[in-house]
Amino acid sequence: MESCENLSRAIRFEEPEWIPMVFHINGACWNHYNHDELQSLMVEHPLLFPGYTPVEKVNPHYSPVQLKDAPYKDPWGCIWETLEDGITGSVHQHPLADWSKLEGYQPPNPEITDGLVSIDWTQEAERIAKEKEAGGLGMGHLRHGHTFLQLCDIRGYENLIFDMVDDEPNLWKLIDMLEEFNLAQKKAGFQ
Repeated sequence: MESCENLSRAIRFEEPEWIPMVFHINGACWNHYNHDELQSLMVEHPLLFPGYTPVEKVNPHYSPVQLKDAPYKDPWGCIWETLEDGITGSVHQHPLADWSKLEGYQPPNPEITDGLVSIDWTQEAERIAKEKEAGGLGMGHLRHGHTFLQLCDIRGYENLIFDMVDDEPNLWKLIDMLEEFNLAQKKAGFQ
């Protein structure tokens, strides 16, 4: 069975032959382990790393939330920190830890960001087109943590849980703001 057909079956709950997944070795692993050995593992596991070809030197890419000693303020105003290059950090400063800051709080522009980093919708459209040309489904996506985790990042986990228990009216305003961002982001991706 082709990968695309298997994925379609999984999406429709029609008994795929294997569980579709995307697997990668994060930047921190490349910092700690022998590159040749990691690449050998990738070659030996084509289901996890289809079509992988070893390279002479691996240069891991770190997103802004994976840089040690470089706090990163995301487009929502959350400050991320990590202790090790290549490990996704956590939010240490929440822009709406206090509801008094809600007045005037603005979501990021979905036409230029996914909420964490900048996004080029033209490149994304080209990627999807190439995927379709190669027989794939050509899928877009919302970033990981697009709703609940984003609420945690903006408010702080404990605050968010209390907001839910207390049925805080401001929480519904924030959820609406996030929902509008997610919908607008997807519309921006399909222009």
